[in-house]
Amino acid sequence: LTDALIGELARVPGLTVVSKNGVAPYRSPDTPRDSIALALDVGTLVQGTVEDAGDRYRVTARLIEGASGADFRRASFEAPKGNLLAMRDTLAGKVAEFLRARLGEEVRLREERAGTSNVAAWVAMQQAERAQRDATAPGVPEAVAAQLYARADSLLAVAEGLDGDWVEPIVQRARVVYDRSRIAGAPPDVDKALRTALGHAERALRQNAENPDALEIRGRILFTRYARGLEPDVTVAGRVLAMARSDLESATRLNPNQVGAWTVLSRLYYDEEDLLAANRAARAAYDGDAYLVGADAILYRLYVTSYDLELFPPAIDWCDKGHRRFPTDARFVECQLILLSTRAKDPDVDQAWRLAEEAVPLVPERERPFKRLYEQVWVAAVLGRAGLKDSARHVLERTRGSSDLDPEREILGFQAAVYTMLGDKETALRLLGEYLVANPRHREGFRRHVHWWWRSLQEEPRFKALIGAR
Repeated sequence: LTDALIGELARVPGLTVVSKNGVAPYRSPDTPRDSIALALDVGTLVQGTVEDAGDRYRVTARLIEGASGADFRRASFEAPKGNLLAMRDTLAGKVAEFLRARLGEEVRLREERAGTSNVAAWVAMQQAERAQRDATAPGVPEAVAAQLYARADSLLAVAEGLDGDWVEPIVQRARVVYDRSRIAGAPPDVDKALRTALGHAERALRQNAENPDALEIRGRILFTRYARGLEPDVTVAGRVLAMARSDLESATRLNPNQVGAWTVLSRLYYDEEDLLAANRAARAAYDGDAYLVGADAILYRLYVTSYDLELFPPAIDWCDKGHRRFPTDARFVECQLILLSTRAKDPDVDQAWRLAEEAVPLVPERERPFKRLYEQVWVAAVLGRAGLKDSARHVLERTRGSSDLDPEREILGFQAAVYTMLGDKETALRLLGEYLVANPRHREGFRRHVHWWWRSLQEEPRFKALIGAR
């Protein structure tokens, strides 16, 4: 009922309604109401209960003032147990009446989106979504998650069988199998799961070719196949990427608030070196739902694309927002350090060392040796900006990792960038050459978009030769 009510109210013009993702952490009745309102930045809360009343259910809804946590409207109603769809619609109507009185203006509920009139199918769908949510909860063992995904898929098959004209259970089956592929482990198992998910998505699109949810999940599956290297043939992989982009862009044209599609498009555009498009897509996702699942990745992408475009004030803002929302995420400690190396911040060396030390324990233990070296590279960049170039070089000399620690030689690329900032073109070009020998596929990225780090090297013949530029 909560999810359905959010969906109904979100379609009312003039209301800003926090999404299911946003309210999910606050469903416990023990959380103080005013704390919830403050965390979600809302003026009004709706709280409700459902009680068993023999052959009926009793639903009570309360409208709560966000600032004080005090009730100011309350209503109860009963409905037969077999008529859950009517209960859903009655609840939406009651809350709309509350809001009319609260806001002093007309609050019109739009008609329910095309769905099902089959109560049993609707109930199976709700139960499946609950199982899917439980499978993705933090700390759930993989074996338990696999069982929950299997239960969700089974319930969705029931819903599909009860109402063959309802496309949503088919779309949701594609999502469930896609989510399950993320814990599949071995590449052949991932490949098999993604092919199954793709089959469901294509069935949904045969039923409704302009369903934005179906287009989004098919685009997500195709992009994942591309990104995971499951299409080894370069020509086929290129076609798969183009199909993914087409599906995701179609989904956002049909529904400009298709948050999930914008999220994947941001990653896709970034991989294609289209930084402006990646930033716009990430912003569209964030504006559509600031509480979306994966908000950490979206906030980080907003930071990265702003930084890469030399839009430092927005980069600082996104980094700060990410750190407030996700204080134990190493990326949002690290971005504060990296920004100290830009002209937008004072080069505070003490703060740089503190941030470098703070970031390391926030990653898994096996990643810490590499992370320690990486953070010190950026401390060196801050030292350079502070005018301590000899100290910066001493730190950089200590940061070169072994092949075991850094098999892809990623540190070399960052060292080269910092030597460029120090004005040492000779060392920067030598390290960049070693980096591109280890990562030849990155030459194409350099040719498509030369990052501002390399601006002072752009006209150097050796730099052009390294990236294969004409």
